[in-house]
Amino acid sequence: MNGIATLDFVLDYKKLPFDDSFKKFFSDKKTEIVQSLLREALFPKKIEGIMQGLIFPNSFNVQGELAYILAIVVRNKNQINQFLENEFRYEQNLLNENYTECLAILDRIENEISVSLWGIENRFNLMQQIGGIERNWELLNEISKIKKNPLVDLIISFYSRKAEDKTTVASYHTDIEVLSINTKGDIKEYLNYILGNKKVRYENFASIINYHSNSTVIDLYRFLLTILNALSENTEQIKLVSKVLNILNREITDPRIRRMLEINSFSNEKIEIKSDLCLSILDKYSLGHYADVQILCIKQFKKNPNILYIYEIYIKSLLLSNSPFAATEVSKTID
Repeated sequence: MNGIATLDFVLDYKKLPFDDSFKKFFSDKKTEIVQSLLREALFPKKIEGIMQGLIFPNSFNVQGELAYILAIVVRNKNQINQFLENEFRYEQNLLNENYTECLAILDRIENEISVSLWGIENRFNLMQQIGGIERNWELLNEISKIKKNPLVDLIISFYSRKAEDKTTVASYHTDIEVLSINTKGDIKEYLNYILGNKKVRYENFASIINYHSNSTVIDLYRFLLTILNALSENTEQIKLVSKVLNILNREITDPRIRRMLEINSFSNEKIEIKSDLCLSILDKYSLGHYADVQILCIKQFKKNPNILYIYEIYIKSLLLSNSPFAATEVSKTID
């Protein structure tokens, strides 16, 4: 089911201030109709179902548009948390170059939750790593034969292009700019945003959110995080971002939410470092025992390669001890 829905109350709710809008979308019995209508679009099992849901009229109110997708995410928090557990395992295996297990995790996510643009993009990256450009193009050709939303076709073609070894950041952004020149209206800003053009100063966030509102629940959640990050750069939107992050933090188990709260000083909670190994690394580093730091860091990379600040500590310990770069031998990706 695609197109513009005509349930007038949805637009009315999206025109409200954030607090009122979110309360309506999350608690009002009438919005259960919307959830029912969106079910197939939020959890498609086939690629042709991606971005085939209802798009309600744009309210041009970023608070209401944000409240709308936030309510969808929170209503489906169990599936989001299930996805996040799998995403964590996926990233661990990706950094350790366990590509077969990565593919198995993508399959599990698609079977148990839904297909998604996130899953397709990662599949292109894996195909490129496993079989080079041939496997990349083979996947693109396979997906191109499936009848789907033309917008999805366009986005997927850029995923394939970005995954190619010969594609540089500059050439990728040139491709987006060429596309942008031939695109007009609000869809132009949306495409720049969703394809990752960092050169554009985005302003019409209500329209960007509205365009993406018929996505899968996985893509909606990840999109929501990027929107909050972008809005946090605008002092006028700080209170709004704080409200959304605190709601997410109560419902979703994702360390990125905590980090965003801490970075933007939205949280009064103390930063927790749960890993004893991380504490040992910090302790040894503070004492200047850099050789021990390097040994412990490598152990941490093998145990949990997702803790990004450990990479910085490892490099700094090498520099401070005047040591040459030493490969971790955990994986080529980490090195």
